[in-house]
Order: sequence, then structure tokens, then C-alpha cells
Amino acid sequence: MIKILSSVSEGIKGGKHHIRAEIAIDSAAELTVEGFQNYHFTMGSIARDVSTGDFYGLGSDGTWKKQNSGFTPTDAQLDAMNSGIDSTKVEQIATNQSNIDGQQNATSSGGNGYALINGIRLYVASSAPTGDIPDGSVGVGW
Repeated sequence: MIKILSSVSEGIKGGKHHIRAEIAIDSAAELTVEGFQNYHFTMGSIARDVSTGDFYGLGSDGTWKKQNSGFTPTDAQLDAMNSGIDSTKVEQIATNQSNIDGQQNATSSGGNGYALINGIRLYVASSAPTGDIPDGSVGVGW
């Protein structure tokens, strides 16, 4: 069974209503571009299989594609994503982490109450800090 939950008309062509729709289905086997009755589903339509919880989207090529299967990059894709990280950036990350660790230690032992990261003050506390807090500071936890 197909149930149209919402739709936007894109006109009538060949005697069928062309719609971009959000639909509920009992099974993925029910998914077709032609839809049902006088309806033709268009690109951007989405469907939820109520028996499995899976979501599908209708592509420009007229096929329904499962949307919740996730993306697992290949080793080559991971290498390409990580290629922009050089030793200078790794050192900066380590320095930033060391600064954060040092500030957290100082804060927990009665320090100034914030971590200084690339010139930005990061306040992490269960209550809002008081005093002169410069513009651009970031606070978390209250």
C-alpha cells in the first residue's frame, strides 16, 4: 500500500499528475516512478518503508535510492581526504591540545577559568563566569 503524506504538483503530463511527494510504503518493492492511480513521482520524492524504517529518495535517473545505508569511504578516498594534513598542521593540533589540557588543569586547580585557543577564550563551567569577558569568547555548560 502506498500512502501520499504530502505532495507538490509539478503539473499534468500525459494525463498523469506529476508530483514531488513524501510517501509511506509497506515495502520497497512498491516503489516505482509511475506511482499509483494517476500519479507520477518526480525527482526529490521521498519514501519511508514502514516495515523496515528505511528511507528512499527518487533520483533524476528515475530510480529510488536507499538513503540510510551510509557511506563507507575506500582507502583511496580516505587517503585523498587526509592528504591535506601535513606535519605543520599535526604539530599545531598537538600544541592546541596541550594548551587546552594545561588550561583545564589550571582551571580545575583555581586558575583563570578559561582555555585560550588561538587567541579565543573558551569558558567551560557549570555556571556563567563573571567579570570582564571579551567579545568573541565562547562559553559552554551554563
